[in-house]
Amino acid sequence: MLMYRGRPRSPKPSQMWEGTARPPRHARWVAIYEAVHALRAQGMPLATIARRLGISRPTVYAYLRRGADAGHAPEPEGSPYTRPQGPSARAVSFVMISPAATRSAEAQSYVDQLCAIDAGMVRAHGLSQAFLAIVRERRGEDLEAWMSEAMHSGITEVARFARGLQDDLRAIKAGLTLEWSNGATEGQIHRLKLVKRQGYGRASFALLRQRVLQAA
Repeated sequence: MLMYRGRPRSPKPSQMWEGTARPPRHARWVAIYEAVHALRAQGMPLATIARRLGISRPTVYAYLRRGADAGHAPEPEGSPYTRPQGPSARAVSFVMISPAATRSAEAQSYVDQLCAIDAGMVRAHGLSQAFLAIVRERRGEDLEAWMSEAMHSGITEVARFARGLQDDLRAIKAGLTLEWSNGATEGQIHRLKLVKRQGYGRASFALLRQRVLQAA
């Protein structure tokens, strides 16, 4: 009588090719793996590596992590403003709008270098800091003057942003000038919606009213 010994196990990937040549597809990915580390060692950004090799950025990250586990030099850590390839666009936009008092020394040095080589960056930095000062200090009366300066700055993106403010200029000026806020009303509306959604559409008006009164 034959006895069932379970499902036969498949050979491990490392055992499948013992004594035989690797398939061409494997050789291709080995070449890509080595190219990723070679390009990264030259200081090339990860996004550029992905575009040049025709692979996704998660694949680049995975290959670099795998290389670190295998003994390759780990990715350098530190401020993005001191890396050979420079900071990302998001890091640059963040430092441009952050207050000077909160910037690190590396970030401030990077901003100073940008402003030293490009007059447009000087205007963009000054306009962004002026706008944020108006918002933080609630100086709505200075908004229109800032908009006029921004629209004649010669910077397309800043001018487009300033023109977009004209559509809701009265509401924006009121929000930056008046001391009243609609936050309390919005909070109550959010609380009522939360109670209503907890009933999954099956609660009657009487039940919702009772729940709201009990919550109060």
